[in-house]
Amino acid sequence: MAGVIISPCLYGKEFSDHQEIKVQSLLKRLNKIALMSIKSEDGDIIDCVPIHNQPAFDHSLLRNHTIQMRPSFIPESTSTYTKKKIKATQAWHKNGRCPKNTVPIRRIKKEDILRSKSIESFGKKTNPSIPEDNTYDPSRGHEYAVMNSMQGTYFGTKCTVNMWKPEVQVPDEFSLAQTWLVSGVGTTRNTIEAGLQVFPRIYGDNNLRLFVYWTADGYQSTGCYNNACPGFVQRSNRLTVGGAFTTVSQYDGDQYELSILIWKDGENWWLQIGEELVGYWPGQLFNSLGNGATIVQWGGEIINSETDGKHTSTNMGSGHFADEGFKKASYFRNLMTIDGTNTLTEPQGVYPSTGHDNCYNIKAGDVGTSWGIMVFLILRMVIPIVVGTFPGKSKPSDFHEQEIELRLKQLNKPAIKSIHSPDGDIIDCVWIYDQPAFDHPLFKNHTIQRRPRSNSIRDKTGGNKTYIIHQLWRTKGECPENTIPIRRTTRDDLIRSGSIKKYGRKSPPPTIYHTEGAQTEEVHEHTCVYVDYGQFHGSKSRISIWKPNVLRTREFSLAQTWVVNGDWDTGLNTLESGWQILHALYGDKNPRLFAYWTGDTYRETGCYNLDCPGFVQVSRHISLGAALNTFSTYNGEQYDFLLTIEKDQKTGLWWLKFETYLIGYWPSFIVPKLAASARKIAWGGEIVYYTSGRGTHTLTQMGSGHFAEKGFRKAAYFNSLEYIDTSNYPITPSPQNLEATVTRPECYNLQVGSSQRWGTYFFYGGPGRNPHCP
Repeated sequence: MAGVIISPCLYGKEFSDHQEIKVQSLLKRLNKIALMSIKSEDGDIIDCVPIHNQPAFDHSLLRNHTIQMRPSFIPESTSTYTKKKIKATQAWHKNGRCPKNTVPIRRIKKEDILRSKSIESFGKKTNPSIPEDNTYDPSRGHEYAVMNSMQGTYFGTKCTVNMWKPEVQVPDEFSLAQTWLVSGVGTTRNTIEAGLQVFPRIYGDNNLRLFVYWTADGYQSTGCYNNACPGFVQRSNRLTVGGAFTTVSQYDGDQYELSILIWKDGENWWLQIGEELVGYWPGQLFNSLGNGATIVQWGGEIINSETDGKHTSTNMGSGHFADEGFKKASYFRNLMTIDGTNTLTEPQGVYPSTGHDNCYNIKAGDVGTSWGIMVFLILRMVIPIVVGTFPGKSKPSDFHEQEIELRLKQLNKPAIKSIHSPDGDIIDCVWIYDQPAFDHPLFKNHTIQRRPRSNSIRDKTGGNKTYIIHQLWRTKGECPENTIPIRRTTRDDLIRSGSIKKYGRKSPPPTIYHTEGAQTEEVHEHTCVYVDYGQFHGSKSRISIWKPNVLRTREFSLAQTWVVNGDWDTGLNTLESGWQILHALYGDKNPRLFAYWTGDTYRETGCYNLDCPGFVQVSRHISLGAALNTFSTYNGEQYDFLLTIEKDQKTGLWWLKFETYLIGYWPSFIVPKLAASARKIAWGGEIVYYTSGRGTHTLTQMGSGHFAEKGFRKAAYFNSLEYIDTSNYPITPSPQNLEATVTRPECYNLQVGSSQRWGTYFFYGGPGRNPHCP
C-alpha cells in the first residue's frame, strides 16, 4: 500500500535514550523467562514462569527464601453461616493453563509503563491513604465507603465480595472493592490489601481484576500492586494477581461473588481466593504486622481527580443505591476476623466511615445464617441534575418530572415484544407504522417504502467475510415481521442529557467546517477526507470498528460518513452515519451504530437515530443506537462494516444500508437542500471535548487511539471509499483527488493511500493529549 503521511506525529510519551534504557531494564526485571505463554482474549499475555524464578525473589530479604507450598493450617469458623464453594475463573483460562511448578504472571508491556506517572512509580499507588474516620481528607483525592473493626489484634480476615464492573471516568481514576489489614501509623504503617478493581492506568482497560497490594512504610517507597515489585510470593498455577475475570454481576440479573481469606501462618500472611491458595506475603516484608493487625476494613474506594473542576462521576460497586437491595446494589457479606486462637469469628462493634455521604454511603445489617454480617454499599456518584431552568437541583421538580414522563411516552412506543440486551439496553419491537417518524406532521399520509426502487441500492454487497457484524441485542432474540427494533429511552438517559428539549440532538457548532473562530467551550476535532463541489447521490465505505477511550461523559469519539449540501449561514443539510461512543446519550462506552440528520445547521431540526421524527426504519434486524457485537483490538483481530448512504433516483429517498441490511431512509422533504443531490461527501473521525478553562487537550482518543502511521491492526481505517454519481454509479476517488481536514495533526492525524485490495483508503486517529499535543 502506498500512502502519504499528512502529519508526522509520534504516538504517546517520548523518552530520551537514557529513559528508554530504564524502561527496557524495568521490563527485563519484571518479565521473567517463561516456559510457555498464554494469550488471553482480553489482550493480556500470561507468562507461565518457573515458581522459583518469580519476581518476589529479587527482593534482598528473599534471596534465600524457601517457598512455602502450603500453609500449616486454614482457619476454621465458629459462625453458622452457610458455606458456599466458589471457583474463580479468569479470562486467560479459556486459552490454556500453566503447568505444575510454574506460576501465571501477567506480562508487563512498555505501554503499561508509559501510562504510569513515572518509571519509578510504576505499579505503586500515588497520593495514597487508608480509610480512617478520624483523619479522612477527601482533598487528597481518595474517597471511601467502608466498615471498620474496633481497635484490637487481628491475625486475618474473611469476606465475600459482590463482583461488579463500575464505570471509571478517566484513566487515572480507579474503583475498587477490597479488604485492608492495617497496623502502625504514618511512615511506619504496614498494610496488606486484596480485592477487585477497575484501574485503566495500571492495566490499560476497564476490566474487573483481582489485585493485591502491600506497603511497609505508609506507601512511601515499599510495596506495589501484584508482581510489579518483589514481595508477594505466588504459589497458584491457576489464578494470577492482576488477571481479569470473565463474569460480573448484572443489574437485576445473575450475581457473582468472590470469597477472600487472608490469615497469618507463622511469619507469612496467606491469601486464598475462593478455594484457591494464591500465595502469601512473607513476614520479612513487614515490621509492625509481625504482631498482627490492629484494624481490619472492608469496603470501596475511588479516586476523585475532579477533572472538570467537579466531583468525578466514577462509580463504586454496581452504581446503584443500597436501598435497592440484592441484585441491584453491591455488597460485602460474611465479614469475619481471625483472633489469637486462629479462629474465624464475626467482628463485634463494626462501624462505617465515609467521606461524602451524598456520594458514597453504607447500609449494614445481619440477615442470618447465610449472609452473616453484611454491608450494602451506596456506591453511586450523585451528580446534580440540570433540567430546564433549574440547574443544580438534586432531583427534578414535580413539573419537570411530568415533562420527563411525557417525553418518555413520546419516544417509547408500545411494543409487541421487548428484548433485554446483554449490555443493559431494552430493545422494543414496535409495529412499523407506530415508529416515531410518524409523529412528524409531514408524515401523516406517508406510505412506507419497504425497499428502494433503484436496483443499485438493492444489490447485495459485503464481500466474502468470515465474520458477521451484528448487534449485541440479537444474541437474545429477534423482532417479528412488520416490527422494527427501537432502543428504549430511559429516565436516566433524559437526565444525563441535561435538557429534555434537546435530548438526542447535537449542540451547534458540531460542524465539519471547523474553524478556529468557531471554537468555544465545546471543541470539535476532525481527521477526514472529502470530495466537494460536485453532484453526488451517496457514499460507500468500509469502516473499522474500535473502542477508543472517551474521557468524560459529554465527550464523544466517532467514525462516520457525512452527506452534505447547503452552507453554514443559509442552512446546512446533512445525513450522517457510522459508529460512536457517547456516554451522555447511551449511558456506557460501547461502540454503537448511529445515524444523524439536520435540515438547519444543527439548530432546531434533526437528531440521533429515532430520537425525533424523521428517519423511517424498515429493518427488523438492526437497531440504530444499539451496541455492535465486536470491535478491533490492537495488533489483534480487525472488524469493519460496509456503510452505504444512497439516494433512490425514482423516489428521492436517501437510503441507509449497513452491510446487506437496508435499515431505512430519510425523505428529502426533511433535508430539502439534499432533494436533488449532495454537494459534499466526507469520511473520517471526530471527537468533541470541553475546554472548561483548562489549558490542556483532552485524552479522549480517536479511532484506535494510535496515529495513522502505525498502519493495519494498530490504527483505525476507512477503505473501499466510493462516492455515487447522479447515475447512481459508484466511483472510487483517487487519493490525489481527495481533500483533507486535520484540525490538530499533533493530536490526531491521517494517512491516505490506495491498493488493489482496499481501493482508496486512509488510516486515521490518535491519542489526543501527548508531548506534541499538550
